[in-house]
Amino acid sequence: MLCAVCGSVAVPAGAQSRSLVGTWRCPVMIRSPYPLAVTSSLIFGSRGQFSELDQSAVATSREVGTWRSLGGNTIRIVIDDWDPKQMYNVAERGYVPVRKPPNSIDQVIFGSASTMTFHDTTLGGSMNCRRS
Repeated sequence: MLCAVCGSVAVPAGAQSRSLVGTWRCPVMIRSPYPLAVTSSLIFGSRGQFSELDQSAVATSREVGTWRSLGGNTIRIVIDDWDPKQMYNVAERGYVPVRKPPNSIDQVIFGSASTMTFHDTTLGGSMNCRRS
């Protein structure tokens, strides 16, 4: 998919526009059911490609798809493929399917050319990210 408006996301009046294109590292602490440090690596391609790799001490997941600007600070991410497709469930005593992650509408707030806050308005939650 070619995306003519994917290169930058607008920021509030008076602030310089920043490019979302590139690789971003976002450390997150998940607190449920126990504390778990996760690093999310987000890659936004200049032609609308998107990938996310989430890594922790106990699991890794991957999502790929496309992204596009909806104007202002808002982007839409559409997920086309993901891994893992199944996970072991102790209560079920076997493997269960992992459903497709939801497409999302997200807000991006730049602190500088190398930092941003990524807010998932679909599922809630925010990540502070640094360009790598």
